[in-house]
Amino acid sequence: MMEYTGDSSDRVISMVARVMMEAEHKIRRQGLDFAKELEAQLVKLESKYNREEIFNDVIVKAATGDLHVVDLNAKFTDGKSKLSDTMAARLKEIQGKPELMEFLQFYHTTMQGLEASLPFNARLGTRLPTVLKSEFELLQGKSIKDKASLVGDNVSKKLQRSTLDMEKGVLLDSAGKPVKRIPTFYTQRYDSADYDLEFRKVKDKLIKEGMSEEDASINADAIAQEFATTKMASLISTDLVNSLQAFHAMATNYAAKNELIHIFESAEAVVGSKQRTYTLVDSGGRTLINRNTKREKTITGEEATAPKVLATFLEMQLYGQKEKDLGFTDLWGYKVDINKTLRAINNYTGLTMQAANIMGGISNMTVGEYNNIMEGISKEYYSTTDYAKASGFYKNDIFNIVSDIGSRTPSSIVNLIETHYNILQSHGKEKLKTSERSRIKRLMSTDSLYFMQASGEHSMQLRAGMAVMNATKMYNAMGQEQGSLLDNHTVEEGKLVVPNKLFIKEKDGSLVPFDTNQQNRISNKIGALLRKMHGNYSAHTATKMQQDARTAMMMKFRGWLAEGIKRRYAKKRDYHMLEVEMEGFYRTGGRALAVLAKDLKSLSLQLSKENWRKLTPHEKANIRRFVTETSMIIATGVAGAILANAGKMMEDKYDTDDMGDRAILGAYQMLNYQVNRLYTEVFAYINLQEFVKLMATPAASVSLVESTIRVLQQFSDPFEEYQAGWRKGENKLLVKTEKLIPLYKQLTTLNADGIKARGMYFINNN
Repeated sequence: MMEYTGDSSDRVISMVARVMMEAEHKIRRQGLDFAKELEAQLVKLESKYNREEIFNDVIVKAATGDLHVVDLNAKFTDGKSKLSDTMAARLKEIQGKPELMEFLQFYHTTMQGLEASLPFNARLGTRLPTVLKSEFELLQGKSIKDKASLVGDNVSKKLQRSTLDMEKGVLLDSAGKPVKRIPTFYTQRYDSADYDLEFRKVKDKLIKEGMSEEDASINADAIAQEFATTKMASLISTDLVNSLQAFHAMATNYAAKNELIHIFESAEAVVGSKQRTYTLVDSGGRTLINRNTKREKTITGEEATAPKVLATFLEMQLYGQKEKDLGFTDLWGYKVDINKTLRAINNYTGLTMQAANIMGGISNMTVGEYNNIMEGISKEYYSTTDYAKASGFYKNDIFNIVSDIGSRTPSSIVNLIETHYNILQSHGKEKLKTSERSRIKRLMSTDSLYFMQASGEHSMQLRAGMAVMNATKMYNAMGQEQGSLLDNHTVEEGKLVVPNKLFIKEKDGSLVPFDTNQQNRISNKIGALLRKMHGNYSAHTATKMQQDARTAMMMKFRGWLAEGIKRRYAKKRDYHMLEVEMEGFYRTGGRALAVLAKDLKSLSLQLSKENWRKLTPHEKANIRRFVTETSMIIATGVAGAILANAGKMMEDKYDTDDMGDRAILGAYQMLNYQVNRLYTEVFAYINLQEFVKLMATPAASVSLVESTIRVLQQFSDPFEEYQAGWRKGENKLLVKTEKLIPLYKQLTTLNADGIKARGMYFINNN
């Protein structure tokens, strides 16, 4: 439930996940190539016209309310088809605008190529894809009254069940449940949420006027369809660039996965077969023996949990059911979707807790850097030398990395490597609207508020990923080393040049060409390692816990938990993505510690050396991890104690009204918090008290609920003020309300007193 399917020890299940990841790699690279082509077309268009206005010339509205893009083969029909006549007239005008004509040809050629791979019912012809306007687009040029109405409608839509939802698949059965089929989006003529409201309103009115229920339903259906279609025309984005990019992502996803669907269906049959048996084990992983036969206890595929695990994985990654259907409740005529409501609460909590959270961002980077260095010390996937070189590589490209912020496509070598190998495992989550001319507009998204977390993850994970690449050596056909994989990547004319004439070595020493399969293999390996080190947050490796909104609320910000525990305590097992047999390093370290104690007791240090030589490379790496973690626990514990003893002295000396003194005191409080937080983060895997403390920090949803309850309770005495502490004299209701406002809480507590107050939980308990 908490493990990514690709990390399963079951060879068949893991194979399915790897095949699915191959499709994701193909989709990603097609998307990257297309983004470059689209950018070139867009630059030409923008050099001549105002893009926001020029697209109006190529979009026409049909009598049905649908929007269409001018057909390149449109002909005059002498009034037989108003749509064709309008298109033909527009086409004649467009032919005098060569740059626009070129873009229109590019649009139709691309759409025709994409639609060829889609099922017939997903082909639009000239109809504009149902890609909705962004909130910014919706509000442009509107009056205050219209803006208020649109905002209200948009908020309600975020909670209502709709045929435009893209998280639960696209087809529903008679019970309203998702049907298993690779999803095709952006083809709906209207939003079912608008249809449902209008249908009910019209039907009730007609019945009151004396019409029979059957006739009322028929008439209401026609009226509601017309109403919803007309309304949809005002909501569909007329930004052809954004629409084309969204449709391209959907179509390439369908095509890549449809090619492999026979493999997935065959695997389901094998895993759930009566002929396939699974050995039963107890909670400790020990094989269960039948007392009568003295043989291992087994069950068939039909009885095992493996088929259910695989089915859930395919639901999410093949059929697009990323989110579980939890039903809906009828509230004042609105179909309020329970899943969407819970996730809206989760997202808002993320804004209040993490947006612009500098303290949390620094803590995240500190823990991440520790994990990166520990992995380098282990020398299993990269060394500290590899990590230092990758860090230097990143530092030398920092100007170009920053320059890429808000750009349509990356140009720095670091970002090009990231997108090619998907090191951050974030492909498909990007919300940057590449069609916008201005970088500022492209960045106008709530995601930009998480800049501290995003920049930290970018630095930590990319440097670790590039360290793996630096540890991977390249060879020519004669077997002569040609430097590292990282060294052999260059940039030419804004494109990443990947070494395609070199080789890498297999474990047995044989040379294999560094082709697309090997590139994907490196990507999978880096992704698997980063999951172990930093947690599982990728949509492509999501677990069943993330599919269900209820458990997702519990696990928000805790994607590291399951991976961290397995990394330390897992029993020895095959780990196919990393292509190694792995064991938790606490297990290996504990075993080595016991052997060392025995050798020391017998004063046989030579025996310890012999035992070390007998260990496998993975066991040696695990012992290095164990020693590093033990050392870090001791170091942070001692540092925390020293800082605590210095607390009174620092406050006596620097707790003044002088800005310089306040800054020094604030820096001390921040250091004190970070050291104690790191101590808890690391020691929690050994010490139950620290683990409880770490887990007791409020889950995302609980934090929001608690803060809301405190605000409501404070209304019993709305003018009450704090009588002591750094908030003395402030209104309690206002202070408690600020915790529900994104950004405000982070900004008001970014001072010596605020940092101390927020850090007391970790400092007081250590």
